[in-house]
Amino acid sequence: MMTSPQVKKRALDLGFDLCGVASAVDIEALAGLPQWLGRGYGGRMTYLNRSARVRSDIRRWLPSARSVVVVANLYNTDHPHHVEMADPAKARIARYAWATTITT
Repeated sequence: MMTSPQVKKRALDLGFDLCGVASAVDIEALAGLPQWLGRGYGGRMTYLNRSARVRSDIRRWLPSARSVVVVANLYNTDHPHHVEMADPAKARIARYAWATTITT
């Protein structure tokens, strides 16, 4: 079994900018998510309604979960493929997807 520092190091070695590890527990701050969504605050993000129940406790989706690993990549960086330079006849790629779709 890997330790938290080992997981974080591996994530950074794989190219992620940030990594965190947390216990798989109920997140009390998300108890009000269904009411928040009921007020329409989720806008067009309808997937939030479908997954609201499991979002507050990962163990509702994966009962055996003991930890949660969260990784992140910074995407608001200087990059040679700015949207302003995109040819309107070609597909545009969102900045957050550049890291996984464009190789330089």
